[in-house]
Amino acid sequence: MVGKKISYLLAGLLISCMLCSCGGKMDMAETGKEAANPVEETSMSESFDAGEWRRYEPSIAATFGMSHDINNDAFTAMANAGEPYDNNRWIRMYRDEVGIECSYKLISPNAEDYQQKLVLAMTSGDLPDIFYVNDLTLYKQMVDAGVIADLTEIYEKEANPTLRGIVEGEGTDFIENFKFDGKLYCIPNKMPSTNGYSYLWIRKDWLDKLGLEVPKTMDDVMEVARAFVEQDPDGNGKNDTMGLSIDENYTNFGSMGIFWAFGGQASGKKFWSKLEDGKVGYSMVQPEMKGGLKWLQDMYKQGLLNPEFSTQSFNDIGPMIADNKLGMFYGCHWYAGQINGVKGEIPDAEWIPILAPGIDGNPAPVYASVDMNGIYCVRADYEHPEALIAMFNAYTEKLFGNDNDFENYFACKENGNLWQSGPVNMLAADVDLKPHREMKEALENGTIDSLTGVGGSYWKYIQDGDLSYKLMFGPEGSCFELVDETYPDIFIWNSYQGAPTPTQSERWSSMQEIIDTSYIKIITGEEDVDEGFEKMVKQWNAAGGDKVTEEVNAIVSGN
Repeated sequence: MVGKKISYLLAGLLISCMLCSCGGKMDMAETGKEAANPVEETSMSESFDAGEWRRYEPSIAATFGMSHDINNDAFTAMANAGEPYDNNRWIRMYRDEVGIECSYKLISPNAEDYQQKLVLAMTSGDLPDIFYVNDLTLYKQMVDAGVIADLTEIYEKEANPTLRGIVEGEGTDFIENFKFDGKLYCIPNKMPSTNGYSYLWIRKDWLDKLGLEVPKTMDDVMEVARAFVEQDPDGNGKNDTMGLSIDENYTNFGSMGIFWAFGGQASGKKFWSKLEDGKVGYSMVQPEMKGGLKWLQDMYKQGLLNPEFSTQSFNDIGPMIADNKLGMFYGCHWYAGQINGVKGEIPDAEWIPILAPGIDGNPAPVYASVDMNGIYCVRADYEHPEALIAMFNAYTEKLFGNDNDFENYFACKENGNLWQSGPVNMLAADVDLKPHREMKEALENGTIDSLTGVGGSYWKYIQDGDLSYKLMFGPEGSCFELVDETYPDIFIWNSYQGAPTPTQSERWSSMQEIIDTSYIKIITGEEDVDEGFEKMVKQWNAAGGDKVTEEVNAIVSGN
């Protein structure tokens, strides 16, 4: 009966995955504990201090499932250098220092194909021992089906302080989002939440030419945009410049600061706001979002906003910059790559990032989800479920422990993302902040030319002319100088980041479409802000919003 339940459950999920794909994200340490836990004793949990991890003697074997594009340039370059994906320095470290022989049983170059293969492996009872999951709906299905291991006691006992600090160091009770009935069935692939900042990127040379100050309020931003449109900042005598651009991801990342300025808590189409009555509500249907919509509508009506924003992608920013027509745009720190990519087209252009302005002269708060990129699970009947914790203990020590070997394991000349080239990975909250601080301190101390580690590498990139590294991480005038001044004090954390509720799993795509469509109509003036927003909220609630809100609040309240 259980077998049939699993088969029916996963077969349905497989069909769903296939339908979705047709249409188109989620320190060198002491080995310590010498000869700890021979294989016959590994079912018993053991505690580990910072710098320590479980070591298997004799070694054990583990198969893995991971979404890796092993044919991309980085993996190919590594292979050509004698470090193929299945025998690179991470694989060898797990073998030599943890005692785990790692091999890939399931690997795929993209998320959709990987998920389909993972579901097929579930239905056939042929899952890898340890595997990545890129969808929390699938995670909930696996918990219900009983195909993944309960890691609660193992994590509580064996996660060393370095690993625990990374997983639990941001937000409020982040790990609780992944528990069902108090039990933990995964380890989240933690990423730095500083990714959630929203910056306003500005042509500083245009400001200077027109005698304008750096904007401090949203009114200032509008007036600077007006000057960029009307006062011919490129000096060609034509009315052909654009004040501000946002792209199709304006509520998902990058441009969220527009809404934050007015109290709207947009954050990746997944932010749950804490309401006055103590409950939580989905941010995009809360009335505070109307301030940002009204501001964008005014910008659009006055011709100060890119009129094609709803159909243009992040990659369209580069050509607009290269055409010498764009004065400002909202974007994350990695948007600096678009500036760097076309720097030769307009060599005299000077771009600066500022924190998303508020309405009172102060930066807007950052409404942030604790950042993650999927989760890792263990097959329910794998003999060594604690192996996942052993690997993460070692991984986090190699990169972020007191005696780390960051320079050897984070990146190399063949692969700038070496840190994610093994079977498991995660990043500490300050991984992007660290190189900025290293460069700034070395510059102040006069030791910048002898700087090593990731800070030294980034400084070399900057000296070699890479404008993106200068704008993102540089010691002065960069995004992470702004981060260093404000993180984490400026953050307000998401109130719910758990698995989708039953109604979310069934209806969320169509529910979100109601919001997205209404927002575009409001911004372009097709609908009035108040009337259009009220109509949208009613439609959203009727489509399942009331039910989803009830379900999320039941989870948050523990009921």
